[in-house]
Order: sequence, then structure tokens, then C-alpha cells
Amino acid sequence: MTPLPLNANRPSAASFPFLHERPSWSAAQQWEAEWVQLIEAPVPCTASAMPTPQGWILTLAFGTPLTGQCLDVFIESPQPGTLSLRLDNEGVGPVPFSQEAACFNFPIPDGTSTIVMDVQGAAPADPATLLPFRSIRIMPRATEAATMLQIGTAAPQNDRDLALRFVSLGDNCEFGIVQRRLGADPLDLYRFSAVPIAWILYGFDRGFAGIDQSGPHEVTEQLQGDGNRYWYVYQREYRIQFESGVRCDTKSLADMRRDSLRRMPFLAWRLMDTLRSGDRILVFRRETPLHPAEIAALSHRLAALGSAQALVVHPDPTQDNPTIQRVARNVANGTIASFADPTRVVDTIRPDLWLPLMQQAQTLLSSPL
Repeated sequence: MTPLPLNANRPSAASFPFLHERPSWSAAQQWEAEWVQLIEAPVPCTASAMPTPQGWILTLAFGTPLTGQCLDVFIESPQPGTLSLRLDNEGVGPVPFSQEAACFNFPIPDGTSTIVMDVQGAAPADPATLLPFRSIRIMPRATEAATMLQIGTAAPQNDRDLALRFVSLGDNCEFGIVQRRLGADPLDLYRFSAVPIAWILYGFDRGFAGIDQSGPHEVTEQLQGDGNRYWYVYQREYRIQFESGVRCDTKSLADMRRDSLRRMPFLAWRLMDTLRSGDRILVFRRETPLHPAEIAALSHRLAALGSAQALVVHPDPTQDNPTIQRVARNVANGTIASFADPTRVVDTIRPDLWLPLMQQAQTLLSSPL
């Protein structure tokens, strides 16, 4: 599948002096010309946008009513906020988004001809601040095909075998260490990384194009608690960051850059292959549950790229035992009583909490809907 294009060069508010004064007709026209560059739609549409003291009011009008479509937005904001929608006469939200980034997907009722987006919190106070959207796409709804794991029905032989049937997507190293404690050390792109789910979906959309380029690839030193310096790797385009575990006195900067530039494209290819084949369960852990519109964004991409399924995990101290339920045809929500202390993950990790959830996920996601 060809990766879905995303607008990589969002317009900057610095180009628009009317952000700080009553907009003139010519300035508004200039802004709308820039704004249209962010929009991808299957039918012609007109777009208008107006900055407000709290954010932006954005309107899309379609000459042909939409059928079988959904709205997919990527918000990149310097501060937290909310997104509310009006799809003709139907209201949605407000949906909160974080300071870093958020990716949402909303079904569009058939017959809709006007979409109004009210973004609160991403106020254009600083003329150098980027506008809050990286992309706005009207795209076909994902097909409602039943999904099940493609690894067969054979039960795992042991805990290690079970652990190898999962892929960690972060959002920290906890699940990757759980796999290690269970005897498995798979090579996976996000296993020891901390990346918001929106940027992971951004990578899925682009098929990680350009991840082998040296320009966005940074390797720096980082002092750890044991008093040693370790190499820290950061890929700017996809916001992939991880501690390499390699001490600076054991490998030169040049060698570390060379090795990580070779390793990262291979791991990206391996992940895209998993998305196509559906042979392993993707696991994303987060302190708070994903919003249903974030679940929809994840589900839509998994369906578009292949047959993979995902397990999204958050802590629930009110539950002594793990819980799991499907929230989309290819996504399940799971809970465990607690996560490891993020400042002492290795010392406080609890594989005994994760293992029953993994067993339940294997059973649930291996069964047809």
C-alpha cells in the first residue's frame, strides 16, 4: 500500500499579520490559500479559517455531500486544548488533545456538506507559532471486515513463546522489559522508546519514508544514574527517541551513528511487515485511556495497512485482575492494576501483572468477531 501523504511543511503564523489585528480581506484570502494546502478531500471543497482569542474556527464546505467518509486530523499544538466539530447539524466533542500531538478520526454522517472545527487552546498568541494542524483529510471509512490474528490457533509453548507474539509500541520501555523478563528479546522499533501515539500513526501513514536519512538523525551523550554516559538516539521526523544502552566509552560517535542509521530502517521495515501480516499483537501502554477518536484513528490505519491488531493498556487500581475488551474490530482495551514506577522501571516492573493480560489478549484477538 502506498503510504498516505501528510503535509510535512505546515504554514507558519508568522506569515499572517492579521492574526493580531482585525483581518483585512486580502490577508484573509492569503491565509485561506495557505490553509487549503493542509486539506485532502475526494471532492472539491472551499475552506475558510478565522483566528480567535482562544484558537481557530475552521470551516470546510463541500459542493457534493459526502458519503462513506471519515474526517482524520493531526493536531500539533504548543499547548493542550480541545477540538469540537459540527457536521452539518450534528455536534461532536469537545475532544481534548495534549501539548505534544494528537491524531483523531471521526465518522462523517452520509449527506454531510459542511464541517466546522472549533480548536480551543491553540491560540495564535505568538506569531512564530506554527498553526495547530499538520493534516486534515477526508478519507473513505475503513471496511468492516472481521479481523483475527494470522498466527494460527496453536497455543504458545511457554511464556517466551507468548512474549514473542507481541510488539511493543511504547510509550516507554516497560513492556519491552516485561518481554525480556519472560525470556524474549525481539528487535522492534519502539520497544524502548517514548513516542506519543499520534507520531506513531504518522510513521504508519508515511511508511517511515526517509527514516534512513542522516539529517534528522541525532546521537547525543546522556548521563545516567550509574555515573556513566550513554548514547541517546533521536529521529526528529518521527520523534523516535530511545536510550541505546551503549556506553560512550565503548563506541565512538561515528560508529554509533552508523549503526543506528542501519538499525532504524530495518526495524521500521520489520514493523510495517507486521502491520501487513498481522502475525503479532501491537501493545501500546499509556497512563490514561485513549479517547474513542484516537482509537478510531489507530483502528483505521491498521485496517488500511493490513490485518494487525492492537492492545492498548492503561492502569486501573480498582481492578485486582487484568481486564480486556474489544473497542474496535482490530483494537482491544486492557487494564492491569498498576504500571511500574517510571523513574525506577527496572526495579518496580511486575511481569506477573502483564502475563495474564497477554494470555487473555492472545485468546481474544485470535478469535473471530
